Amino acid sequence: MVEYQNPNYPADTFSGTAGYYARFRIPYPSALIEQLLEERRGLSREESLLDLACGPGRLTIPLAPFFRDVVGVDLEPEMIEQARQDALRSGVTNVLWRVGKVEDLDIPAQSLGMITIGEAFHRVDQRRVLENGRRWLRPGGTFVVLGGTSNFEPALPWHRAVTDVVRKWTGLQNAPYVSTNFIAETVEQCEDQLNDNGFRNIASHRFAVRHTWTKESIVGYLFSTSFCSRKALGNNADAFAADMAQSLSKVGSSFEEEWTFGCTIGSNPHL
Repeated sequence: MVEYQNPNYPADTFSGTAGYYARFRIPYPSALIEQLLEERRGLSREESLLDLACGPGRLTIPLAPFFRDVVGVDLEPEMIEQARQDALRSGVTNVLWRVGKVEDLDIPAQSLGMITIGEAFHRVDQRRVLENGRRWLRPGGTFVVLGGTSNFEPALPWHRAVTDVVRKWTGLQNAPYVSTNFIAETVEQCEDQLNDNGFRNIASHRFAVRHTWTKESIVGYLFSTSFCSRKALGNNADAFAADMAQSLSKVGSSFEEEWTFGCTIGSNPHL
């Protein structure tokens, strides 16, 4: 049986994180971007893209030059403002930025060539978004779910240090990492959902990248998350940052790990 989520997160879940998100989240790898563009090979640039739950435009901005026009929508006004500023700095001018729930969008039928949602599919009404996607996409258009996560290695001293400090200040036992089994199950579930909603030619792709962190960038990354944001930590935010920096200083000055990024793609069948 295909399962769907409709978590209905509050509008301020990522309040105060936009600047950290834009600066410290790892960029989507170029190979993943190229994979998405490969799906459009042979088509003209006269296509429209909709990026759902776009955040500060980490996916919207690099894809925008390859489309005629783009809409980026996010629930958080400060995310959209950050995206607008970053787009201008990058010379990207063909994006309409909108604040609102992706479930409430009104998009003309068969008007889009591609719909993307990155690292946020678990935060929306999945059935409704997929049903809307089928209606909004032209025949042959593509729906893409993307994400990325650390390949957690419990034996690494710095991974243990990060986990211990996060648990100490948040009480969460499995943050900020998830298991490879969880990733595989999530991909399979997404493939099943796309198939259940009538998408075809469904395929998933993974891309591994090595990333080097500093104490400062690890804290910045954690401040970009919903569970460890300055808002979530409240008056403990500065103490958390100091504790994390001190704990990491005991095991190194820079920290390398492998991340896995992936995308699951389904096409809207031709009529």
